Amino acid sequence: MKSWDDVSAACAAVSRLLREGRLAELPEAAASLEAAIEAAAVALPPDPEGMRQEVRNLKRQLEAAARGIRSAQARLSDIRAARQAVTYDGAGRRSGLRPAPSVARRY
Repeated sequence: MKSWDDVSAACAAVSRLLREGRLAELPEAAASLEAAIEAAAVALPPDPEGMRQEVRNLKRQLEAAARGIRSAQARLSDIRAARQAVTYDGAGRRSGLRPAPSVARRY
């Protein structure tokens, strides 16, 4: 039978993968975490509040990683769809560049 120490170790492994940006390894680590939770769920953790805090921290990390991935996907979509150069102002709002006037119009 797995213990809550195994759950804690699995949480730490997922957290480490997130910090190191090893996202391709997350599905396997998540499956290990789920299996450890299911196996250990027959008994209460020795430190329920500590486990809650560990899970809250992991949740925040997962949410931040998901936001980062969505942001990167949106940026890649912008890059793929760009027909003209695009810039962003100081507030992060998108603004297009105006084409430079032709030489004939300047003189």
